[in-house]
Amino acid sequence: MLAPALPDADAGIRKAAALALGEIGTKEAAKLLSAEVVLNSAAGADASIACAEKLVAAGEREAGKTIYQKILMGNPPPQIQLAASRGLHQCSVQ
Repeated sequence: MLAPALPDADAGIRKAAALALGEIGTKEAAKLLSAEVVLNSAAGADASIACAEKLVAAGEREAGKTIYQKILMGNPPPQIQLAASRGLHQCSVQ
């Protein structure tokens, strides 16, 4: 239901869909958020981090780790890089 909104022409709709998927925090939501076009937006990266945090909290450490690594591969802004790096570190110490 949210997938068609991710490439919408309206930035507000794209952001709302990404943030909703981040709140859902499932592997299915993570798969939708992992698209390059989504990850390359600030809202998409924020939503992906929120999704990864939920997955890690639910015991899905490898799924969270994969999301953090994909974010870091995209050369994100410093604040996103810091959040993803912290999340990746948490995946290895838990």
